[in-house]
Amino acid sequence: MAFLQKDSTYEVVGGYRATPWLTLERGRLLHGLPGRGAGRRAASIETLYTDETAPGLAEQPDFWRLGTWAVLDTRDVAHNPHRGALAAALWTRYDDRNGNAYRFDRFAADGRVYLPSATARGSWPSAPTTRRTTRPRGPGALLPPGLARSSKTLRGYESQRFRGERVLLFQGEYRIEAAPALEVALFADAGTVAVLRTDPLGDLRADWGVGLRLKTHEAVLVRMDAAWGDEGFKFALRFSPVF
Repeated sequence: MAFLQKDSTYEVVGGYRATPWLTLERGRLLHGLPGRGAGRRAASIETLYTDETAPGLAEQPDFWRLGTWAVLDTRDVAHNPHRGALAAALWTRYDDRNGNAYRFDRFAADGRVYLPSATARGSWPSAPTTRRTTRPRGPGALLPPGLARSSKTLRGYESQRFRGERVLLFQGEYRIEAAPALEVALFADAGTVAVLRTDPLGDLRADWGVGLRLKTHEAVLVRMDAAWGDEGFKFALRFSPVF
């Protein structure tokens, strides 16, 4: 399935750093507009769904998005860590400005550990909840298109290949510093989604691969990953660390 997604976000962020390793913050307004998809290998969304089976397809609602999160961070360098840990818990409320049809909450947790010889990450399921209205709903139609959680970090698959209301993700990397500005990475990812929050999480899909990172001491500047999964080979060029 292919669809075009346009978002406008107006954000006011407030934060409080309780200690050097604990931060609390934030809130924002989100506007999104889905449209016809353009892809040769996937059908455009309006050929598969109607506004009844995929609420918000005809007209994406505006949301007040208010949330807060707590972060415990003991990493040595935030954008290029070699040791330490990060744990985060996030709650976000999506409130349809035109009514209650699309109101829901989202919960997420993220844990990461960085060791001098390897790095690992685990993300636990988020659990959106919705309030039903008298409007008819179709199977899998609890969230507007584009707001279902997706996995963009299974590097052996297309970006946002798997979408659903709950996401479970595990990642690991073994990095070798070949030079001060160059790292070689061996990695593996595994994850799955549940279309609805009441559905069980499916079988894990996995990939593995190798990558190169061009970096400074403070941050990863360029990341190149070659990954293999059960749907073939994928190459990605990014300008940020994977985690």
